[in-house]
Amino acid sequence: MQKNRESGSTRTEGIHRRKDGTTFPVEISIRLVRLEREYLVVVARNISERKQAEAALRESEERFREIAENITEAFWITDWDSGEILYLSPAYEKSGGARVPAFTRPLGHGTTPPTRRPRARRRRLCQRGEKRCF
Repeated sequence: MQKNRESGSTRTEGIHRRKDGTTFPVEISIRLVRLEREYLVVVARNISERKQAEAALRESEERFREIAENITEAFWITDWDSGEILYLSPAYEKSGGARVPAFTRPLGHGTTPPTRRPRARRRRLCQRGEKRCF
C-alpha cells in the first residue's frame, strides 16, 4: 500500500490458479485511486500467450546463435533502410575481415549490383508506403 501511495501504481507478475487446479501466468496491475476516499484498483491479466511468445523467441535466438557461431561462412545482417550493422558473424572476423567499429560506412552500403538498384529502390519505396513505387 505504501509503495502505491508513493508511485501511484505497481505492476508485477504472478501465477493464478483456475478452479480446475491448473495455473497460468498473470500480470497484476495495482493503482491507487483517490475519490471521496482511497481505493485500490487491482487488475490481473492472463499473459499466457505473451509468455509463450517470449519463450519461442528465446528458443529461436538460441538456435540462431548456435548456427551463427558455429558455421565457417561469414555473414552479416543490416537494417535495410539505414544500412546499420545489426549482426556480424564471428566467422567474418576470423576470415580476416575488419571489426565492426573499423567500418567507415555501413556494411553492405553500395553492395547492390547496378542492375538491381532500381528494383531495390522501388522495394524500399513500397515498404515505406510510397504511392510512386512502381
